[in-house]
This record gives sequence, structure tokens and C-alpha cells, in this order.
Amino acid sequence: MKHSCGVLAAAVLATCTGLVRAEGVEIHGFAYQNYLRSTSLPYKEAGPNRDSFEEAAVALLFAAPLGERIKSWTQLHMTGEQVRLDWAFVDYRFSASTIGRVGRIKLPIGVYNEIIDAKFLQVAAEAPLLYQQPLGITPESFNGISVNLEYDVGLGMAGFDLYAGQTLEPEEGSSLTPSRLIGGRVTLQTRVPGLRLMASAYSNKFVDTAIPSTLDSVTRNTWVLSTDYKSDRLDLKSEYGVSRAGGRKTKAWYVQGGYTVAENWQPYARFDNLVTDSANSADPSYYQKSVVVGLNYTINSNVSVRAERHMNRGYGVPVASETVHAGEGKPRWSFFTASVNFIF
Repeated sequence: MKHSCGVLAAAVLATCTGLVRAEGVEIHGFAYQNYLRSTSLPYKEAGPNRDSFEEAAVALLFAAPLGERIKSWTQLHMTGEQVRLDWAFVDYRFSASTIGRVGRIKLPIGVYNEIIDAKFLQVAAEAPLLYQQPLGITPESFNGISVNLEYDVGLGMAGFDLYAGQTLEPEEGSSLTPSRLIGGRVTLQTRVPGLRLMASAYSNKFVDTAIPSTLDSVTRNTWVLSTDYKSDRLDLKSEYGVSRAGGRKTKAWYVQGGYTVAENWQPYARFDNLVTDSANSADPSYYQKSVVVGLNYTINSNVSVRAERHMNRGYGVPVASETVHAGEGKPRWSFFTASVNFIF
């Protein structure tokens, strides 16, 4: 823990120094306001008798050159309840194909984690079930170090991300304290324009402070396979992920597609499948299958609005988020969500 705090402190210090002294500082931002209505089952802050406007945020990204080869990056995430440091790191370009990073870094896991904080860049208002925070299998960032390598491998440009450190502290009340994290990702930008293939994996160890012996720990091993295709009008994504922790196996996959018509309108659909505990895969408390249909309208290059309907079988995510107790939810339920999204 002390090592990661020291690394993070150094990165934040370098970032602040860069913002004060460096020329050419870039400032970008993301913001969104969500509306959620869930009439048959409590979900997030919405429930049968309560609509929710609680989900809203503003994120500011600062990038500052600190030298010819070194640059600092930091992002602040602000809601009505807190200001959070999403990530803050310094990167150093060793060569045209090699970059090193140190600090709080976005975790290279799958496709959606690259844009998880920028709703404007996502097709749907709700991220796939694989990336829902209550599951804890796709953390947004970690404290540590990473290196990125890029090479032309004949089939296309291949990127290799290798990293080590620890994930962030869990929510208040959890007895699991992150101990160590190690992982990597391979990305192939194929010769087919717009087509990317990815394979991501990490191993994360937690120490359970509720158990007196410090030798008792939980190890989470996770891997994700991803396909991503984007053209001027078509956006296709599909991912499959498996995570094992403490003898429990979680798996999730989805297929998503959106097509832009008349320049500004993008209808889209997604099928999501999640099993939070393979040993109880027939119990609706531990699985969730969702059909998502929606429509995205881009007002201009900075503002978009979207609305979508989620039709669910099983309620694995509400149970994981502890808004519904196992065995007490409705096997079939739905919710509606809409959002306004900004980028600058």
C-alpha cells in the first residue's frame, strides 16, 4: 500500500507541476446527465415508485508536456457527492514504439474500459453487463507502472500492454484490501480498416482483513476477448469475459451493433448475457440476460442525446449491487433510461 501511494503521489505532483509550468496544456472534458425509470425492480437509484436523475457527472482531462519525451495526464471525475481522481500518470516515450507510464493508470482491459468515462463516445447509455461496477471484474484504473510496445507484425499493428501494481481501495465497508495486480493486453489493429482484435488478462490478489491471519487472501483471475469494428456508419462490438475468485466463476458476453442513418441518427441494439456464479447458473438471482434497443441522436460534435429500453431475464446485477436480495426479485423485468452527453 505504501509503495502505491508513493507512486501516485509522485504522479500527481508531476501533473500539477506540469499544469503550472508547461506550455501547450490541453484541457478536455466529458459530462452526462442520465434519467432512469425502473418500474418492476429497484435498479441503481430508481425503483417502482421513484424515477432517478441521480446519475450525472463531469470529468476534466488535463494533458501537459513536461519535456521532449515526457507528458503528464490527469482526470478529475466530479458528481454531486464527490470529486474523484480517475487517473493521474506520467508517460515517457523511450522510442517511437515504446512508452512507459507510472501513477494511477487506466486499466487495459477490453474495449469499453478505453471509453468508460466518456459517455458521448459510447453507443449506449448503459455499459454492457461485463463492465457494471458491482461485479468488480473490470476496474477502471490501478496504481502502478505499465509499458506499451507497438510493432508491425504483418497481420497489422500489434500493441502490447504490460502492467503491475494494485487496484484501488474497494468501497467503504469491504473487508478486502487489494494486495497486488499483474496483467497485460494484446491489441491487433488489423489490415481491415476499422477492425481491432484484443486479448486481455490480469491476476489480482486481495487480503481479507476480516480474517486474523494475513496469509488468507483471495485471488481474482480475469480474461477478456474482444472484437471491435468501426466505419463511418457502422459500429460493432463483441466481448467475452471470464473471472474466477474464491472458487466462484463469473462469465459475461455481449454483442452490440449501431448504424448511423441520416448523419445524426443511430439506432442500436445489444444482447447481454451474464452469470455471476456458474454453480447457480439456473437461479435468476445469479444470471441476467438483457435485450437492449435504443436510439442515439447527435446534435453536433459536442452534444448527443439517447434513449433505450432494457428487457431483462434474471437480476444478477441488482443482487450483486445489493439493491435486491437473492430470491426476492422478479425473473422478468425492464427499465428505461435516457441521457444527455457532452464532450469538449
